[in-house]
Amino acid sequence: MRQMAEERGITLLELSRVAETDETIDRDIDARSATLATTAEPFVLDARLGWHFVPDSYKVFLDVLPEIAARRVLTAGRSTEPENVDLMATMAGIEERTQSERRRYLDFYDLDYLDFGQFDVVIDTSHLNPEQVVERIIESIAESGKRPGVR
Repeated sequence: MRQMAEERGITLLELSRVAETDETIDRDIDARSATLATTAEPFVLDARLGWHFVPDSYKVFLDVLPEIAARRVLTAGRSTEPENVDLMATMAGIEERTQSERRRYLDFYDLDYLDFGQFDVVIDTSHLNPEQVVERIIESIAESGKRPGVR
């Protein structure tokens, strides 16, 4: 979505708002995700419905407390997200986007991307650094006995 927003010259939150009435946005994102499932190359997909469009995969949900998520967004300094002026505005924007996406996916596909039952593992990243998150993912894959990417 970030790439699509940038291509259109609008913010990510604005694109989410547009997507509420223009389903071609989600359909385009979904088609891009589904195409990845046909590749023989290993990949990591960061997508709300990736688990649905790439079913033969190891599905990880990275959770985070709202305030920590907002702090991370603020410190990332994304120039394409000018609405993130302070912690409260950023938290509100994240919540608005979350609810917008949740409604759209329920309407379009009858899927709730926040239903953790769809995932092989849920990891709370709130107090983890990126390296620790990767370690947890690798550990959970090893413990599961699954071989992601092997068809």
